[in-house]
Amino acid sequence: MPLALQSAFGILVFLLLVWLFSENRARIPWRTLLTGVVLQFLLAAMLLWLPPFKLLFLGLNELLLALEQATRDGTSFVFGYLGGRSPILKMGPLAMFVMMVDINNQQVYSFIMLVTAGLVMLLGVTIVVIVHRLLSPMHPEKILLRWREHAGRLTRNDQRYNLDRFQAAKAHFLSKHRLQGKGPLILWGAGPSGRLMHDLLLEEGTRARGFLEVHPRRIGGEKRGLPVWPIEEIDRMDDVFILVAVGAAGARENIREFMDQRTLIEGEHFLFVA
Repeated sequence: MPLALQSAFGILVFLLLVWLFSENRARIPWRTLLTGVVLQFLLAAMLLWLPPFKLLFLGLNELLLALEQATRDGTSFVFGYLGGRSPILKMGPLAMFVMMVDINNQQVYSFIMLVTAGLVMLLGVTIVVIVHRLLSPMHPEKILLRWREHAGRLTRNDQRYNLDRFQAAKAHFLSKHRLQGKGPLILWGAGPSGRLMHDLLLEEGTRARGFLEVHPRRIGGEKRGLPVWPIEEIDRMDDVFILVAVGAAGARENIREFMDQRTLIEGEHFLFVA
């Protein structure tokens, strides 16, 4: 069946249904009915053959769709599942439309009033049940995050959480795993961080060969019985592995640039441990 013929047949069927469900078929306003059908055809012709009208209605359609989407997103954000996602609640606009048509045509469509009343009653009971069961638990608390921050936390008072203990755990891992199979060990930094890492590694059975340092007063001396060399000494060292134990701000970037100039790769030739 051609599409145009199918559409015309649908209109006739719709009018027939209206006539069948009417309680008083003799009082049907045929003039008003035919005027409405003619207006529908005129509107269809304007949309099909007049591009300005077509663009106008398409623009209005996009505007209404955007408004509907914004409304749905807003209500969904506030009410969650009840805010437009419930398939039951989506019957609301349809029921309201049917009710408006029925109120406007009570004498002709009184049968629809019974159906509408049933739908509205069912919808009302459903809304009450859903609100009672779902809305209250989904209402967000005023406090969304409770952070257990207080002066009595173990991380603030227990000695096991001292920085030295974290460094000890790091030294244990380095000694038992990361440094296995590496060349002679050199520590970059003879300051407090470097000496602490040396002592912790020594407790794990790993010995360093010496220290690298940029501080003029430390270069040429000894720390922990080991020599302290200038960093340029790296150019005369072969197959060594360097642990950089310097915690000063910006030191990592400078040291990484120094190593890059000598094609030394982080993770393969050196590691930062401070």
